[in-house]
Amino acid sequence: MAEPIIIANEAEVFAGKVVTFSYRQDGIRREGILLRTKDGLRSYENVCRHLPVKLDLGSKYFLTLGQDAILCQSHGAIFELETGLCTRGPCEGASLKALPIEVRSGQVMLLIRDEVE
Repeated sequence: MAEPIIIANEAEVFAGKVVTFSYRQDGIRREGILLRTKDGLRSYENVCRHLPVKLDLGSKYFLTLGQDAILCQSHGAIFELETGLCTRGPCEGASLKALPIEVRSGQVMLLIRDEVE
C-alpha cells in the first residue's frame, strides 16, 4: 500500500462543512468528500449509489438543510452522516463507499493506493 496522503487539515473540517478532494484509485480519477459527524471524521466517495453521478452535481452542496444528512442533489436520496447508509430515496438500504482515513498530527490522511491529485 502506498504511503498515506494528506487530504485536509483536521481543524478546517468542522460540523456543517464538507471538504472535497480528488484522488486516483486503480488508475481512475475519483472525488471524495470529508466531513465531521458527532462521532468524528468520515470520508466517502462522491458518487450516489442509485446512479453513478456526483452527490452534489458539482454544486458543492452536500447536506440537507438541517445539516444532519447527506443529500444527493440528483435523486433526493438521503444518506446518514455516520454510516453513509441511504435511509430514503431510490437506493434505500445501500451505502456510500467509505474511504479509509486517519488523523496524524492534525492532518487527515487518505489511506488508499495511488495518489491524491
